[in-house]
Amino acid sequence: MNLLKHLQPLPFRFSMRYSYRPTGKRQRALSLFQPLLVLVMLLAGTNVGTLSAQATYDGNGAGVSGTSLPFTVPAGTDRLLVISLSYATFSPLTNVSYNSISATLAIAQPFSLGLAISSIYYIPLGSGASISSTITVTGGTFVVVGAASFQNIDQASPLGNTAGIENLSTSTPSLNVSSTAGNLIVDNMFCSLVANPVTATTPIFSIDDSPDDVASSFQIAASGTNTMSYTFGTGATDQYTYAAAEFIASSSETNINQAVADLKDYINSADISGGTARAITRRLDLAAYRFCNGYPVSYVISTLNSIIDYVEYQSGEDIPTADADHIIAEIQALISALNSGTVVCDPVPNRPAASNVINAETELDTGIKLFPNPVRNTVNISLKEQLGKPALIRIYGMQGQLMAERNYQSLEQGELTFDVSRFANGNYTLMVSVDGDVPVMKKFAVQK
Repeated sequence: MNLLKHLQPLPFRFSMRYSYRPTGKRQRALSLFQPLLVLVMLLAGTNVGTLSAQATYDGNGAGVSGTSLPFTVPAGTDRLLVISLSYATFSPLTNVSYNSISATLAIAQPFSLGLAISSIYYIPLGSGASISSTITVTGGTFVVVGAASFQNIDQASPLGNTAGIENLSTSTPSLNVSSTAGNLIVDNMFCSLVANPVTATTPIFSIDDSPDDVASSFQIAASGTNTMSYTFGTGATDQYTYAAAEFIASSSETNINQAVADLKDYINSADISGGTARAITRRLDLAAYRFCNGYPVSYVISTLNSIIDYVEYQSGEDIPTADADHIIAEIQALISALNSGTVVCDPVPNRPAASNVINAETELDTGIKLFPNPVRNTVNISLKEQLGKPALIRIYGMQGQLMAERNYQSLEQGELTFDVSRFANGNYTLMVSVDGDVPVMKKFAVQK
């Protein structure tokens, strides 16, 4: 691409330089109970730390000379596709799109002589499974298109500050962008001659479409003024047009009510059998109920981890693989927020009242009872409504150690007895999974 050849006498040529997912099936019963999860659940206490919001890079940047770029955006949360475009202005762009979604222009920085533009576009893609599509540019001449995807970006109002500059002769172009810590800043450098631009931040892509160069880079901002800059190779001076845009990181607070309600809507609209969907949504309701009613955060996380176990087991069977991936990714994001201390409980308008959530907890525990409590020598477990079903029963100590286990191919008795006479005084947890469903957890105390 040589604009100098086509645009004489203009002495300018173009250049442009976003958990856990186990693989394989695990055995139905054993997959539901991991001692480490139990230890996490048993360590009571709320998480009081708070982390600032921060954008993250998916690690996949690409660029091409032309108007079409195949690109995959990985599964994730609050994703943003950033598209860098450089082109000749005498044939303007009419549309930039990806996956049938039109991109929004963040900034277009023209060259002073009016024939070249360095621009940045963006598309919020929400949370979900991976997307493989093609970035398509309509119109434009001598186009170079590049892209990168990021996560944890505000989906409603992602664009922050922008900055642009052009120059006929310099060796160290730079831009200053005011930003909040954790936000994302992306730039697009479009230069000519023998520039070979090298970024001082993190590179996304670089295209040498002789004799022009195009490059793009990013940084996660610190608070205040952030500098984006390049150095031209071998100290050369060059002419360029340079643009940068700030994108706002997602809110540091996660509303558990809204997160659960949105995921339930997704589950209920997916191709998932009614019984499987109810097993997941009831446990989601239970997690929200427990958080909003003061349960230790570790206990809420254990509830969510049990859903991940169940969804992973059903993936590719009762739950389509893509839907399972999305559900797991959303639950992982909620667990991360819980661990960072940024989850809040705030009633959401037009959503089921808290009483419905309480009913969900009662329904989950129907037919599984433990008595007496506290206990001295033997603990009884009533499973009268589960006769004829396979079941796994385990008792864990306060340090997560396995104290007792029974695995039934088919429950033939409605009441089981465990000898706990050798147990020391203290608190223990009973975990019961019937027919591979998400586990029911019961606490009891041994007092002698």
